[in-house]
Amino acid sequence: MKKVILKIVDNFEVYICYVTLVVSLVVLFVQVILRYVFGNATSWSEEVGRYCLIWLIFIGTSFAVKNEAHIRIDAALMIWPKKVRPVILEIGDGIWFLFNLLMIYVSASYTKEIFDMGSIAPGLKIPLGFVYTAIPLGFLLMCIRMIQLKYKKLKAFLGRDKDGKEEGK
Repeated sequence: MKKVILKIVDNFEVYICYVTLVVSLVVLFVQVILRYVFGNATSWSEEVGRYCLIWLIFIGTSFAVKNEAHIRIDAALMIWPKKVRPVILEIGDGIWFLFNLLMIYVSASYTKEIFDMGSIAPGLKIPLGFVYTAIPLGFLLMCIRMIQLKYKKLKAFLGRDKDGKEEGK
């Protein structure tokens, strides 16, 4: 049971991205068929596709952090001597982490305002706050994945001796 829970937690973003992508594709495909074959369209399907895409993007950023797949500007890094580059990368990651924390605060405040105003999606008739929740959640998950990644790298670094070989080998 513990392994199943750990697998779900470890792959949370993947599952959310799969669901949002599949729902978006199916709903938009049905929308196209309804519009061009039957001459009738639903009022809510474009909203579902749009909102699924929003969730896919913000949750997907966390998945990219987990897999170290975010884009970096290597040209700016190459101006530094090789010995300094790891420090520059850590400084950049620190600034990125602080930016994520700021975005959690700002987007959570904005999302709360959206809920407080009672804004409703016109087609789906759901509170728009649910859509905006993807933003602070995505930044929060990015922070969590960044911490996990740094912990993993630190653990690997500390498990090596001065020659770069793993201890005990």
